Amino acid sequence: MQGERYIKTPELARKFFESVKPRPAPASYCVFKPIEQFQGEEKPEVVIFFAPPDILSGLFTLTNYALENTDAVYTPFGSGCGTILTRPLKEAEKENLGAILGMFDVSARPMVKKDILTLAMPYSVFLKLLENVSGSFLETESWKKVHQRIQNKSKVNS
Repeated sequence: MQGERYIKTPELARKFFESVKPRPAPASYCVFKPIEQFQGEEKPEVVIFFAPPDILSGLFTLTNYALENTDAVYTPFGSGCGTILTRPLKEAEKENLGAILGMFDVSARPMVKKDILTLAMPYSVFLKLLENVSGSFLETESWKKVHQRIQNKSKVNS
């Protein structure tokens, strides 16, 4: 078998998989849907942003700001689905919450646009981001310049 060759030896691969220890699936299936489609008391466990660098820079900075930790976003090795689901679910169990920058999995890269990465976080972290918009860098001239570039790019792509 050719294999993916992402981890140098089978022994190192076994060690990696033992360290990840995914949460057992609580149901037969998992539903991914836009947050605006949640209804009533329904709450997501994880929020995932698929975003280009300018948007990620804002999300990255806001996450660190909201969690009052300059290391609140990290990039662990893992599969595409590991960085958007397995790792964020593990984050939800921690005392010091964080977010996962991902979609570096070479096998998953062809499934997303070339300038897209992900930032995934427990829902509770997402709520902290929303609570911390006011008073943050999002109200500065620096962000306004980045935001304008984001707006200009979306006009070109429409």
